[in-house]
Amino acid sequence: MRKGRLRIRPDDAMLFHYKTGRSFLHRAPGLLKIILMLVLGTAAFYVPPVPALCVWVALILLSMVLLRFTPADIATDLIPALFYAVLLYFAGMALSVTELSQLLKDGADFSVTKRILFVLRPRLSYAPLLMHLTLSLEITSIFFRTTSTVQFSQGFRGIERALTRRTATPVADALTLTIIFIPRVAAIWHAAGRAWESRGGRNGVRKITTLLPVLFRSGMRSAYTTALARAGRMQEPGEKDRVSVTRGKELSGAHKNST
Repeated sequence: MRKGRLRIRPDDAMLFHYKTGRSFLHRAPGLLKIILMLVLGTAAFYVPPVPALCVWVALILLSMVLLRFTPADIATDLIPALFYAVLLYFAGMALSVTELSQLLKDGADFSVTKRILFVLRPRLSYAPLLMHLTLSLEITSIFFRTTSTVQFSQGFRGIERALTRRTATPVADALTLTIIFIPRVAAIWHAAGRAWESRGGRNGVRKITTLLPVLFRSGMRSAYTTALARAGRMQEPGEKDRVSVTRGKELSGAHKNST
């Protein structure tokens, strides 16, 4: 691929990207949304499987009606759940292989077809965990899509200052940058994939080996420019004036010394 900057459009953010809107959830304070996201996302694992499924469906319908989420947004949010489903399926296969080996050692008689079916059968015991994960991911996605970067930063800063009683918030700033890059990485990968396909590239190992350096390079550049932008934009009220006054005094002193 030709080296250069990838053009990332707003719709390139495939996972947990912020969706502009004027709903009550968009206008809610960032600190409140962070607390609710942590509490509700954790509480999802304590809901029985069938009610969890009902709540998940209700959240999808409400988010489409009240928050104007599109079917594409909902489908995108299912990607992590599908990943966990595949991961749990292969974990179940590995466990089935272990159980089958023990049964064969104990003298059990299985035909080749039965052995294959025994290993490939899905384990329904993982269904409750998968349902809990899906509900928790949907709750998290709703808050991600309705919380801007500024709201996240203000919320994390409020939490850190309440705990440390200090003005500096290095942990909050690091958490904010981390959250920013959850959708940003997906956006960069999607933009790189679109550029790859526009040049006639095909899906395969070569695509991954070619685009991974692009993802790393573009991600590092995006991280650098984001850090610079946040350093100037996220200062507290009055801090910019103090910096300007200090900078003015430095320049004035330098001018006097030169004359």
